[in-house]
Amino acid sequence: EQNRKALKQKRSLRELYLGYYSRHVAHLSGAAGCTLEVGSGGGFFKEVCSKAVTSDVLKVREIDLVLDAERLPFRDSSLVNIVFMGVLHHLRDPYRFFEEAERALIPGGRIVFTEPHVSCLSYPVYRYLHHEACDLAAAEQRSPPRARPLGTANLAVPSILLKRRRREFERRFTALRVIKVDYHDIFMYLLSGGANYGGLLPEALFFRLRPIEKLLSRAGKYLSMFMTVVIEKKDGGSR
Repeated sequence: EQNRKALKQKRSLRELYLGYYSRHVAHLSGAAGCTLEVGSGGGFFKEVCSKAVTSDVLKVREIDLVLDAERLPFRDSSLVNIVFMGVLHHLRDPYRFFEEAERALIPGGRIVFTEPHVSCLSYPVYRYLHHEACDLAAAEQRSPPRARPLGTANLAVPSILLKRRRREFERRFTALRVIKVDYHDIFMYLLSGGANYGGLLPEALFFRLRPIEKLLSRAGKYLSMFMTVVIEKKDGGSR
């Protein structure tokens, strides 16, 4: 509810989310079938992609399904796309999610998601200023068990799985192929204040800084706070 309120009231944050969602839509498989968004929560992806089926682990307003991303209630090869924002770093066993995704996707189906990215610039922000943990050592051992949904999180998990342990990921999930990693958002999200804090600049000035962010994005791999990842199930791939 807090996220929904922030996205309605803060134009800067809503515009950033529209950019994330546009990246997602641009990389979806065009095959006919179900596009599932997990962790829909307080977002508005369905406004951008009307065909999406929204879901969350918690029963919240305006979602279609309540489900656990580590136990997807779908038949083998029945989903065309799985989309999410900020879900992977909350999962107790992220490998289990990818096993389920690999099983449930059709050949050519895609997982498209945006997650925190641990870079030279973002690490101190995530480590010392963010309300969620960013523990590179713990991420290598996966996120610790949690007492309740969203009770714990580790912002470093996506970077560990898809950068530091990329080869292990590829060996484990032979039917999945990482086809794109896009690094983005160097300072704009920080200036927006996110969903939890007020913006650090007047919104008119906020939008004038976008060209600077675009210029710096060439060094996104080393400076960015987020990454958007596209993973495709290979034709003929199965568990």
